[in-house]
Amino acid sequence: MDSFAGVQSSAEINHANVVNTGMYDAVGVDQLELLLRARIEQYLSSTVVVEGKVRKGSYNLLCEATGISHTFIWKFHKKEQSICITNMNKLANFFDVRYFVENF
Repeated sequence: MDSFAGVQSSAEINHANVVNTGMYDAVGVDQLELLLRARIEQYLSSTVVVEGKVRKGSYNLLCEATGISHTFIWKFHKKEQSICITNMNKLANFFDVRYFVENF
C-alpha cells in the first residue's frame, strides 16, 4: 500500500500557491502564449509614439522594439506557431507581462 497516495508533491503545492496568489498575469506556457497573442493584437490596433511621431502599431515596430524577427512575430501571432521561451520573454518584457513557467 502506497503511504503517499493523495499527498501533493512540493511542486504541485508551489504551483497551486502561485496560481492562487494572483502575482502573475500568466502561469504556464499555454497561458503566456494566449496572453502575448492578445497583447500583440492590441498593439497592432493601437497607435504608438516613436521619436515624437504618432504611428500605428505594426509588426515592424514590434520587431524593432523587441529584437525579434518580423517572421517569428507574425507566425507566432497569425499562424499560432510556437516560438522559443527567449523570444516569449522578450515579448513579455515589452508588454510588461509577469509570468511563471516551471520546468519539471
